[in-house]
Amino acid sequence: MSTSAPGAPIRRQPIFNAPPGTLWTCGALVVSYLLFLLAGPVWRQTALDTFAFVPARFLARFAAGEPGSSALDLLPLIGHAFLHTDALHLLVNTGLLLAFGAAVERRLGVWRFLILFAAGAAAGALAEALAGHAGPVYLIGASGAVYGMMAAAIPILFRAGIPGRRRRALEFIAVIMGLNVLVAIIGLGDFLAGAEISWRAHVGGFLAGLVLGFALSPRPAESS
Repeated sequence: MSTSAPGAPIRRQPIFNAPPGTLWTCGALVVSYLLFLLAGPVWRQTALDTFAFVPARFLARFAAGEPGSSALDLLPLIGHAFLHTDALHLLVNTGLLLAFGAAVERRLGVWRFLILFAAGAAAGALAEALAGHAGPVYLIGASGAVYGMMAAAIPILFRAGIPGRRRRALEFIAVIMGLNVLVAIIGLGDFLAGAEISWRAHVGGFLAGLVLGFALSPRPAESS
C-alpha cells in the first residue's frame, strides 16, 4: 500500500475514469432522458415526432422522393439515439458506452469517437428502414450507436496486444450478439420502443462500427 508524503497534495481518482467525449455523450443521454421524463404529454409527442426515427416516414420522404423533404428530415437518423423512455434501457446503453466508448475514444480521439457514435446510430436506423416496416413505429434509443462502439473496439483490442483483456471483451461481445440472434429467432419484437427489441438496429450499428473501426484504428506501426 502506498501513502502520500507528509504535506503532499492528495491525488483523487475521478468518479468516472472515462475520457471527456464519452462522459459528455453519456451525460447528454441522461439529460435528454430526464427532460423527456419531465415534459408534458404534448412536448413528449413533439420530441418523438421530431427526433424519433420512423422507417416508413423516412422511406416515403427520401426513397420515394416525397416533395418538401429537407436536410432536417435526416435529423432522426442520429437524434433517435438521444431518446429513451425507459430507465433500464438508458442504464444499459450508458453502461456499455462507458465501457467500450472509453476504450475507443482513448485510442482514436474524441472526433473519431463521435463519428463512430453517429455512424452506428444512423446505420441502425437505416437497417430498420431497409427491413421495410410499415406504419408509424418509433425507433428510439442509442443501442445502434452502442453496438457500433462495441464493434469498433474489436480492432483496437486485437492491435493492443493484451490477450487476457482482449479475450474477455470478445467473449462478452459474442454473448451480446448471440442474444440478438436468439431474439431474432424466437421473435421478441422488432423495436425497442416500449417493450420490443430492435435487433436489426443492433446488427446494423455493429456492422458499421466494425467496418469503421478497422478503417479508423491505427495499425501498430502508426501508433506513437
